Parts: sequence; structure tokens; C-alpha cells
Amino acid sequence: MQIKKIDNQLMSTKIYHALLDMMTRPEILEKGKLPRESEIIELLGVSRTSLRDALALLEKDVIITRRRGFGTLINREVLALKNRLDVKKEFNALIKDAGYDPSLKYVEAVRVQADKEMSQALVIQPGENLYKVTKLLAGDGTPMIYCSNYVPAAFLPDGTFPEKEKGRPIYELLEKYCDIRIHHEISQITPVLMTAELEKIFELSPSAGMTVQYFTEVAYDIDSRPVMYSEFYHRSDLIRQTIVRS
Repeated sequence: MQIKKIDNQLMSTKIYHALLDMMTRPEILEKGKLPRESEIIELLGVSRTSLRDALALLEKDVIITRRRGFGTLINREVLALKNRLDVKKEFNALIKDAGYDPSLKYVEAVRVQADKEMSQALVIQPGENLYKVTKLLAGDGTPMIYCSNYVPAAFLPDGTFPEKEKGRPIYELLEKYCDIRIHHEISQITPVLMTAELEKIFELSPSAGMTVQYFTEVAYDIDSRPVMYSEFYHRSDLIRQTIVRS
């Protein structure tokens, strides 16, 4: 089996996605279970610890079930699902899984000051400097996701944002430049009517009367320290999401 070996950046996440790809291969899917750990380690060129971290993530997402004496079983019906609301996914992957070709229409990184809501969420003082990274992502050229991420400037080297890399996923930037890894997030989801401003952003005709899913989210590191505040809007008519409950 030809499998591309992967590097050390965001290792458990990369192994997670490599295993997802492996599970879609006919010869694996037909068997209904993954190869032995020793075989996967050789195929991917990763450590046993990193592999087990990734397998734990897959089990948490109910994509696999590990049973003593049977191996690592694939839950085919869960694997086949697209755009799960209970599984964190990078926006380009979210758009791709909805059946569209993703692209970045707009990105901007500006310095702002924390208002009362953001200061409470991030446990900082009102008025402290944040970097606001705003993106508009499209599928087949149609705007689908509008998002803003707020990161305390104090986390960044010299308090400055790497402007040249502002188009990269914010999670990668946090790890590369701030040595911060997101452990978990708490989100609130609210359906809201399109405002005139949102209609302009999403390139819709005025008074279209459509709704969008509005998310507010606080991301935490492994020590439960809040490290990022986010708000984003999804075109709910174009990106439909499901939930797996166990």
C-alpha cells in the first residue's frame, strides 16, 4: 500500500486525517477495520504515541471502535457522514465536503481593542490589544462563510501578527508562532436573519429574508486558558451539518 509519510507539525491531527483517508480505501473499507498499529506506524512513519493520540481522537468522534480481540473497527455509517457539527473541521474542508470548490475571497488582519464581551471571554482587561483576522470563504465562487478570529496581541512574538501568512488556518498560526495548541472550544449557535451588511458580504439581493447560522466560540488550550474568541456566519442553506451522539 502506497501511503505518504507525514511530518511532525500538528502530528495527531495529520495522522487523524491520514487515517480518515486510509479508511476510505476500498481494500480497508471492505475489511471494516484498520490495519494493526505496527503496520500503520510503518506506513506513516510516525511514533506509537502519536498514532494512539490520533486513534483516541477518532474514537471520540465515533468514527472507530477499538475492541480487544477484534482490532480497530470502522463505523462505516459515521465515516460516510459529511459536515458533522460535533467535529471541528477547517473551513475549506467544510466547504469541500458540502460539494463545492473552496476559495478565499477576502482576508484582513487588523489590530483592535478588546470590548467588554471579548475581555470577559478571554479573561483580559478591556482595551487590551487583539488581532482580528477576518476571512470570507467561498464555494464555487459563492460566499459561504464569513468569520472573525480575535487573538490577544500579547501571545504573538513582539506583539505583531505575521501578515504574510494571514491566509493560513488560524490554528496553524497559533501553533507555529505562539506555541499554542487548541484543546477544546465552547460554541454557541444561533440562527439569525441576514442584515443588510451580511447580505452585502454574502452578495445577496437586499431583503432576501434568508437566515444564517451565527456562531460565537471561545477556544482553550490544554490548561483551560482562553486563547481565542471567534464569531462566524455560515450560509445554512448551502452548508448542512449533522450531529453524532453516543
